[in-house]
Amino acid sequence: MKKIQRMVRSGRFLAVAALFGLAATVLVALPLVASADESDGGAPNTPPLSVEDCRDRAGGDHPFRDEFMDELVADAVITADQAAEIGARLDDHRVEACIGRIVFERGNAIRSTASVTGTEPREVLGAIVSGQSLSQFANDHGIDDSTLIEAIMEEPTAKAAELVSSGELSQAEADQILSAIEERVTVMIQKTDISRGASEAHRSPATKPVDVCLRQ
Repeated sequence: MKKIQRMVRSGRFLAVAALFGLAATVLVALPLVASADESDGGAPNTPPLSVEDCRDRAGGDHPFRDEFMDELVADAVITADQAAEIGARLDDHRVEACIGRIVFERGNAIRSTASVTGTEPREVLGAIVSGQSLSQFANDHGIDDSTLIEAIMEEPTAKAAELVSSGELSQAEADQILSAIEERVTVMIQKTDISRGASEAHRSPATKPVDVCLRQ
């Protein structure tokens, strides 16, 4: 926060904004400030319970973000209307990201990969721990990337459909959230380093990495 304040006051923020566009610069900086709200308040880091819960969180107080935006307005970096628009866009992003946590669980990727390859989740996780990506594991079992992604997306797609059916989400909102999740999945299945945290934090007993991954 202090570093950003010094940038604004020294004029460097304006220089960056002039080069790359004010909106892009502010929208890149603000999530860093917003994350301070989350870690300070504690609650946003807990698993969301419902779509309504996600909307309530986004509409709550964001002291660090508000302070930052107020300083930008006071220093004439942006107008009050621009600050309001940026805040609204950030709130929308927070809601989508929060609902994404309800719709998609990382452990689903392990389960879905096991299902589509005819293996067990422990085998998939074992391959990941040994340095393979989900894509490599699936390919070794005759499954191409597009089929793997489709399998992983089945569960979040079904959950999103339930939220649309219950009236908690519009179809457009669900489509946007699913599109973002699919982009993440497309990148995720190529990663070969996702086992580091599990292998270091859960060295013993041997089953713990499996259990933790399946719960995520």
